[in-house]
Amino acid sequence: MIQQMQHPCNDFKGTGEMINDKDGCGQCKGEKVMQEKKELEVAVEKGMQNGQKITFLGKAGEAPDTVIGDIVSVLKQKEQPNFNRKGNDLFVEHTLSLTEAICSFQFIFTHLDNKQLIVKSQPEEVIKPDQLRSINNEGILIYE
Repeated sequence: MIQQMQHPCNDFKGTGEMINDKDGCGQCKGEKVMQEKKELEVAVEKGMQNGQKITFLGKAGEAPDTVIGDIVSVLKQKEQPNFNRKGNDLFVEHTLSLTEAICSFQFIFTHLDNKQLIVKSQPEEVIKPDQLRSINNEGILIYE
């Protein structure tokens, strides 16, 4: 009795092919793939949101008989000690003394772009606890 069986070879597990050393590439050693590092530049534009994704289409690793993938970069907003961001608005917390809240106040703070902004109350205006004051057009630029 004679039995004949086929099974994949141990070297390639049935997926590869044998290439003679003289015909093969000296760099990839017949693997058909080379490792290389590539540097990608991410352009972060003004007004982009925390968690926003920037996709580089077709820039992921390549291999024979596979679909080339994408690289997705996710923005992580750096926390600022004096500013809190909510959407396109920036919030700065400033504590006033009782005298300043009742009589009047004026203070200067430095914006993220190093611009000096003056915040002051109107004459005879009384400031209540947790009251908000807005400075128009000094928040975050709207993306696109």
